[in-house]
Amino acid sequence: MNNDVRVLLVEDHECQATVLRKWLEHLLGLDVVTADNAEAARQALAQQSFDLIVTDISMPGEDGLSMVESLRDWPNRPRVIITTAAVRTDYAIRALELKVEAFIAKPVRPQQIREKIAPGIL
Repeated sequence: MNNDVRVLLVEDHECQATVLRKWLEHLLGLDVVTADNAEAARQALAQQSFDLIVTDISMPGEDGLSMVESLRDWPNRPRVIITTAAVRTDYAIRALELKVEAFIAKPVRPQQIREKIAPGIL
């Protein structure tokens, strides 16, 4: 277990957020805080420090990539992993430009969680 590693999970679909949270907590032993949109994520980031952000791209209001871009100049910006059901070249290019560590297509599988999140975190 690695409960000293804090993850901010940004996902607007409650079912997907619940599944991802359980996997992160139970498979990897991480401490997970959830937010259902970019504004709630920024509020959590202003109040707590995180080692990793796992965010969906498509959310109501501001999308996940725009949220990550707004954090570009934050000191000690957490690592970022993007999840998306819409795998598009322009999303992947923008994610690379924003120095996102991984881009995971939905549906996310537990093995992907281990492979993409574990290096450098656990």
